Amino acid sequence: MQFGSIIALALASAVAVEGCYFSITSSTVGTWRQNRREPKDNGGRRTYFTSTRGACTVDAEVLNGCGTRGVRTNGRCGSVSIRSIAE
Repeated sequence: MQFGSIIALALASAVAVEGCYFSITSSTVGTWRQNRREPKDNGGRRTYFTSTRGACTVDAEVLNGCGTRGVRTNGRCGSVSIRSIAE
């Protein structure tokens, strides 16, 4: 392997951070994608996201591997589901 190829591979590895977005579906306002990318591995830290569309606000804890738990809403969302989108 040439030196230039090694450098290119190292740079690609350094910037290729795995993460996840979330697709949120509410029975009152429809489906939207959370704008902020969350790390796929949060190193054991408790990580949360808040996302709003129209009158609906959704909060959830993000688990390692892009799962969620503790989903809460402001009461204007109807039924809510969250799907993780790993990238």
